[in-house]
Amino acid sequence: MVDGERPQFAPDTPMVDGERSQFAPAQAAVARDHIPPRTELEKILSRIWADILAVDRIGVHDDFFALGGHSQLLVRMQLKINEALKMDVPVTTLFEFKTIDALARHLKAVSY
Repeated sequence: MVDGERPQFAPDTPMVDGERSQFAPAQAAVARDHIPPRTELEKILSRIWADILAVDRIGVHDDFFALGGHSQLLVRMQLKINEALKMDVPVTTLFEFKTIDALARHLKAVSY
């Protein structure tokens, strides 16, 4: 191979973020220091996330999107959270607060 020449196995098109995530190891999605849910609200949210994402172990600092979440799953999660907590949490809130810790603290501070 000549310097600057691409290896034969390299794709001719650039990889986009969505494609890259399918090759990332599953462990990369989990926060380095796993902290399990501590409060009742965090436990409720954790069960909902685990159900929606089909993940067994979710820590309070794990990022919803890094665990494989996307906008369609977020809408499903919104419905389950609203039902479980008897609240009307906007989907934009779920985009903004991407960890159980952040979302639980926000939900505790406001009322919908």
